[in-house]
Amino acid sequence: MIMSKTKEEILGEGGAACEYNWELPVVPYDDAIKAMTDYSSQQNAELLQALEECEEYFNNRADIIDQDEFHIRPNEEMTLSVKIRNAINKAKQ
Repeated sequence: MIMSKTKEEILGEGGAACEYNWELPVVPYDDAIKAMTDYSSQQNAELLQALEECEEYFNNRADIIDQDEFHIRPNEEMTLSVKIRNAINKAKQ
């Protein structure tokens, strides 16, 4: 025998949260997962594009500074370029 519950019985179990969401449409699980995945992929693609633009900007300004004949060091732009490139490589894995 199938027993259905009234709205009041369900609200008694779930409280205000159920009442708040009572009229929202039901989205199939697979559709919800696909929508979240698509949104996440779009956001990741935009972030990756921004990182690649930053890396190109700093890479064009990267240089090595000679302190003396025995010591050289990268300028700040080269240091940032390497950090950004590492982040891009990790994001693409």
